[in-house]
Amino acid sequence: LNAAMNEDDFKRLIDNILNNAIEATLVNQQENCSVKIYVQLDSKDQNLIISVIDTGELVSKKVVDRLNGKQFNHSTKVAGHGIGLKEVWRIIQKYRGDLDFGLNFPRGMNVKISIPRHSDSE
Repeated sequence: LNAAMNEDDFKRLIDNILNNAIEATLVNQQENCSVKIYVQLDSKDQNLIISVIDTGELVSKKVVDRLNGKQFNHSTKVAGHGIGLKEVWRIIQKYRGDLDFGLNFPRGMNVKISIPRHSDSE
């Protein structure tokens, strides 16, 4: 998709965000839990959009608001695993992108990452 992001940063970004979604889904321990990832190029502003949607643990609006405020101290219930969003946010900032969290009803979260197709950081 020709996003202005180097391969190592892209791999770290995807690895961290997918691990978070998978960990949250494992916490749920219900049948038919899933993690879906969508990658597309926004036709309007030419941003690379990465959406990760999980049906993991029930998350409160308060937690989502805190995450949207870039307060990444919330941790999952999986022992020994942090949510790793500081690294995700660092990479997104490097490429002048955006990170947005939302609730996925009835359980889980939506995470939307937007990265400009062309960036001054490279």
